[in-house]
Amino acid sequence: MRDNQMNKNELAFEQAKLAARKFELSIGFASHLAIIFGILGCVWLVFEGLRPLVQGQSAESITALASVVQALELGSVAGYAWGAVATGAWWLERKGKLRAISQKSRYQKEVEASDPDRTSSGLTETGATPRGVRT
Repeated sequence: MRDNQMNKNELAFEQAKLAARKFELSIGFASHLAIIFGILGCVWLVFEGLRPLVQGQSAESITALASVVQALELGSVAGYAWGAVATGAWWLERKGKLRAISQKSRYQKEVEASDPDRTSSGLTETGATPRGVRT
């Protein structure tokens, strides 16, 4: 009746795996926080740099602020943002398709293993043409 019991070595090994996973998650969280704070710091620096231009209320400061806004080209920034969002959506969709193709390929190999008359198309696990094969 030793179905669910571990010896002390197995227990120590599982504890070490859990500790490593916990450390990995904490490092990932710290990295994520560092990125967020870095981005927020950059935005804060930009706005702190623009503050003297806005508070001056002189003709020169308004002209300087207008030149900053013109240099940013906000219309093109929105276009780049939309392009980044669309690219990200395409990448996620493609990743899902590759996962589905890979899973189907695994099942197909299981079926073909017991049937000598069935052969696969010769594609890779993700449905791509293998390197070195001329099409």
